[in-house]
Amino acid sequence: MGQPSLNATEKYCPCCEQILPVECFYKLTKAKRIRFSGYCKDCNKQKAKTKPKEEHRKTGLKQYGLTLEDYNKMLVAQDGKCAICGSTEPYGNGDNFCVDHNHKTGQTRGLLCQKCNQSLGLMKESQEYLNKAAEYLDGWGLKA
Repeated sequence: MGQPSLNATEKYCPCCEQILPVECFYKLTKAKRIRFSGYCKDCNKQKAKTKPKEEHRKTGLKQYGLTLEDYNKMLVAQDGKCAICGSTEPYGNGDNFCVDHNHKTGQTRGLLCQKCNQSLGLMKESQEYLNKAAEYLDGWGLKA
């Protein structure tokens, strides 16, 4: 039958075969122009539930050019701990540590718990900002 005609505020989901407002689709942020996911949010969530956990992990690692075996080797090399704080708990990222990488070069650096990964991101991966934060804590008698 083909895709139905749509206006600029609608999108067709081939999974549930419905025409829905674009707000019902995930916005793709890395696109140069505004784009939306192929399936609506509800269908995406349903597909995620039916996909085995290991398949999700493999898909997530592909964006860093890693295989599940690469990830496991990194984890063993780090003694199963966050490369910064040494925690054995990944926290909010399920059972997995975050893959830390340079956002400019894409180079993988190590595995971090979610708290350390977010902290680096909030500090814009800047050595200067991190040093200033350490100096600030030192000034209050709190050794970094």
